[in-house]
Amino acid sequence: QALLKGELPAEMPTIEAAMVRLAEDKAQLYNEKYVEQVQKPVVPYPVFNPASPLQKQELFDMLGIESEATSKDTGMPSWDRAQVERVNLETNDDDVRQLTQSFIDHSFAAIVKNNFIEAFYKYTVEDRLYGQYKLLGAKSGRYTSSNPNMLNMPSTKSRFAKPIKRCFTAAPGKVIIAADYNALEDRVIASLSRDTNKCDIFLKNLDGHSLNAIGYFRERVAKLMRLSGDTAADAIRLKELVDDGILEAIDIRQESKGPTFGLAYGAYPPKIAATLKIPLEEAQGIFDNYHNVLYPGITAYRENYVLPTAQEHGQIHLGLGFTLKTDDPERDIRTLANATCQFWSILTALTINKMHQLIDKEGHEEDIKVVSSIYDSIYLEVTETPELIKWANDNLISTMLVDFMEDQTISNEATSEVGYSWADMLKLPNGATISEIQEIISTI
Repeated sequence: QALLKGELPAEMPTIEAAMVRLAEDKAQLYNEKYVEQVQKPVVPYPVFNPASPLQKQELFDMLGIESEATSKDTGMPSWDRAQVERVNLETNDDDVRQLTQSFIDHSFAAIVKNNFIEAFYKYTVEDRLYGQYKLLGAKSGRYTSSNPNMLNMPSTKSRFAKPIKRCFTAAPGKVIIAADYNALEDRVIASLSRDTNKCDIFLKNLDGHSLNAIGYFRERVAKLMRLSGDTAADAIRLKELVDDGILEAIDIRQESKGPTFGLAYGAYPPKIAATLKIPLEEAQGIFDNYHNVLYPGITAYRENYVLPTAQEHGQIHLGLGFTLKTDDPERDIRTLANATCQFWSILTALTINKMHQLIDKEGHEEDIKVVSSIYDSIYLEVTETPELIKWANDNLISTMLVDFMEDQTISNEATSEVGYSWADMLKLPNGATISEIQEIISTI
């Protein structure tokens, strides 16, 4: 201190040496704790919160997986359940699939707790749960639901599906009949686009994944079997190899599933390359084959009808007078094209309306009730007699199978199940006879 204040002579080697030694000693004391940490590191990992948008964003960034959505609040990539489910469907990496399934299960755990279990108490009147539906609630024309959101019912592969669905039971003396449109969106796009291969999936009962595999991995498939040039025949042959247990055929078919979901919703080569972990050039080939070889009719429908129509009119007609407006068709083309197909989930609402008319006309109001709908599924509660079950099944299926457009290329298809709860149901064949129904309900 005295030296700094100028109270001592400027040159005092002894004091200067002492100050250096003091500084070194202080530095050693200061650094000892860091040296110890380097030799015996203890890294405090933060507690992982699966519900944290930031932590999920960092995790998926680390894995090199990109989101297709952006948060309106932060402008950063969004990892809501829809994006996680997309990755779960697209990925061919088992570890990523298990990771994303864990996120999905965690998300549904919160939904089950907050949406269903609490709703069972809040919105149940005399043992019946009442949910709300809003017609045309989504911009694609689909209905939405709230209080509780019945559309958040856990998917079939979720660990929560069975426990939750077992809570939905028929009243004493009643059964539940559930009817579901089979691959409705795919049938709609086939009918709208008239694409040959998409139509052949239904007209020739092709396995879509085998068909896609031939388009994506033609050289690999050619090493397994001789390609005839007839796409439908080749797809049938590849599926036979899969069914025979040929491992390479099984692997090729499995690998085709990842890009298909993304391509159907407009994914580009960089995303395909990241999904399959393949070179961009190879991903470009898969992209080109999907749009120009496998399903050129769907590409033409989007590029030659949806896009120019939206550009000319600032909107696209989805059906029944319902339109979707846009001020930038090129930006919105994926949404516009997808909406022309997704809109036709309104067939469930039209079927419900028709069923109400038929039920009232026959005087079955007390015996047959429409109790719920989840996207392409319809649930009835029916008095447990074979005759009423047959009437409900016959009229429900026949109404669902009515064509939604003139000269419809691909007919609708629907099947029913019957049981005492949503979770435990048996197949109810279309047009089942009284004796068949008696046998089925005796085994429920």
